[in-house]
Amino acid sequence: MPHFQTAALSIPSAAVGSFRRLVELGIALSSEHDHELLLDRILVGTKEIARAEGGTLYLRTSDDRLAFHTSINDRLGLRIGAGENHHLDLPPLPLRRDDGLPNLANVATFAAIRGRTVNIADVYETGDFDFSGPKIFDQRFGYRSKSILTVPLKDHRDAVIGIIQLINRQDPESGAVGPFPPEIVPVIEALAGLAAVSLENQTLLDRQRALFDALIETLAVAIDKKSPYTGGHCQRVPLIAGLLAR
Repeated sequence: MPHFQTAALSIPSAAVGSFRRLVELGIALSSEHDHELLLDRILVGTKEIARAEGGTLYLRTSDDRLAFHTSINDRLGLRIGAGENHHLDLPPLPLRRDDGLPNLANVATFAAIRGRTVNIADVYETGDFDFSGPKIFDQRFGYRSKSILTVPLKDHRDAVIGIIQLINRQDPESGAVGPFPPEIVPVIEALAGLAAVSLENQTLLDRQRALFDALIETLAVAIDKKSPYTGGHCQRVPLIAGLLAR
């Protein structure tokens, strides 16, 4: 009987830890029903797996712009946006210029328009994009932005619904800031895909609830108007029930 020798598959422990954390975050995202908490988990979880000092989340608006939502920076102890005390006056990034052409000047808009991840080793040593925003941030907070990983959030139709931008990858042993390694990019993209699907599902659930509430209200108004003797009954019942409960 022939004997076959198989080679052992060697997977770095760091990669195993990243994939384990990816599975845990995927489960957590699928069970989160609060919209703001979901967005917070997406940014915090992605930043954690990538070992990034900071991260920013942008959401695509109905008028085709990227609107700033939240920014976290551990080194500075900052948490900006989403109801926090610190705020940045960051206008939405238009995905199209005034002449109608795609706005490819910013790395975030480029990633959203092209639908692909952009990995920059040092923002001060590249001329590919306009990094005036991070440089203004550096001047304001006494920071040094270096490596940036920009990942699009894509829904089930492969449409970009947001952008996650991670900044300053920290070495797990020395803590030194360096570029994001290529092997971490597929893991972050996988998490971004899970996050986008969870976010889309939550948006659909919110719309269903709003539609159901609107339907109930319409039926109540129609019933109240059906008879002059029972007019306002459906409006008074929930009010009285609330008073009794209190």
